[in-house]
Amino acid sequence: VLWFIWRNRGYSIWVAIDVVVPTILLAQAIGRWGNFFNCEVHGVAVSTSMFSWLPTVIVNNLHYSSVAPSLGPDQVYVPLFLIEGALNVAGYFLIAELFGRKLRKYSFF
Repeated sequence: VLWFIWRNRGYSIWVAIDVVVPTILLAQAIGRWGNFFNCEVHGVAVSTSMFSWLPTVIVNNLHYSSVAPSLGPDQVYVPLFLIEGALNVAGYFLIAELFGRKLRKYSFF
């Protein structure tokens, strides 16, 4: 996108950056779910009761790891993929909506 706008001088590069940068956070959040299916990106082992509020399919997958031994039925790995994905989505809305609306009055495009 940036190359296209740079080559077509009629468009502002700042408009492209305003579109691309927040969407990188959404792409990162979607990529975190790939870590869930591969049993990667997890934290330390904790009690299952800490994450009993999550759907069963997620809690069942938190017993496994691609690099560490599987845990027993009373322990799960902390779902860092879920925490990071939620922070990425929150960051997207913070940048795109909150700051976007506040700074739109200063925009020259």
